Amino acid sequence: MENNKKVKLEYIDGKLGFDFQDFFITNPFVSCCMRWEVDPIKEYGLTKEQIKKFKKIFTNRNRKKGEKNGQ
Repeated sequence: MENNKKVKLEYIDGKLGFDFQDFFITNPFVSCCMRWEVDPIKEYGLTKEQIKKFKKIFTNRNRKKGEKNGQ
């Protein structure tokens, strides 16, 4: 990310994300086009604390999927 502007996280339609080059990013671990894995700190300028919030959501989402599959 070229500018040093702090990224603001927000919830839209129940999904955590942020605006980046006219896209609302909900998975900061992939590129805007969803084709490549990226480092969210280098690519989008997220902080470690912001990344933790996304990881927590993804972990909880995966747990819920696993519970459904196990029943």
